[in-house]
Amino acid sequence: MKTKSLNVRHTLIKVGPQCNERVEIFREGQAEPIHVLDRAFPVQFGDEVECAIQSLTFGGVVARKLTKKDEAIEYESNVPEAVALYLAAEEAI
Repeated sequence: MKTKSLNVRHTLIKVGPQCNERVEIFREGQAEPIHVLDRAFPVQFGDEVECAIQSLTFGGVVARKLTKKDEAIEYESNVPEAVALYLAAEEAI
């Protein structure tokens, strides 16, 4: 039996000094997200990777609450290295 998954998709959209982010959680095979988090920061208080990791962390917490017993969680982001660093930090805990 194939393991189903939830996908946590992070998108960073920069508009001048403002950092906007969206985290969407999708159940495999569904087009509409089951959860959406939008964050907007008037000024960038950290670098892009730091912002992405914060959003992936929140998305991961929500996804773990939504997972069913046979589901895995997959992560993606348009910020290079963010997913790898997030997963490395999760393993270190």
